[in-house]
Amino acid sequence: MTISILQDYIQRMKDLNRSPRGNNRYAPHKPFLLLAVIELIKRNEIDGNRIPFSESLITLFKKYISLTPGWNPTIYNPFFRLQNNGFWHLYPIALRDSPPSSNNQLQCVGAYAQLDDDLFTILRVSEYQEIFRQT
Repeated sequence: MTISILQDYIQRMKDLNRSPRGNNRYAPHKPFLLLAVIELIKRNEIDGNRIPFSESLITLFKKYISLTPGWNPTIYNPFFRLQNNGFWHLYPIALRDSPPSSNNQLQCVGAYAQLDDDLFTILRVSEYQEIFRQT
């Protein structure tokens, strides 16, 4: 892995917090989902590059989202929409075309995501986990 790859992912993380409408509004749902993923990797609950749509993920997402009063998005939206950022790959492939309407829908089909291999490798290193958490 090169420094430029690390810098590229850091910049992508910085860009996650922007509203998709381009109106500079705070949009924390994607970063909070990734914070939950980083925590699960740190706990070794995710040890391979497969991020299941699980109760652990939902619980951690809720923990992080509670830090923003008045903001209560559902987890299934960022779980689906992160694929638009190019490093989050949603499975089964049939889910990629239409947004889910509930957590239950994702759980019933056994939904999971994979990160780019380089990003997953980076997030397994504790020093880099902290850099991404701070970002």
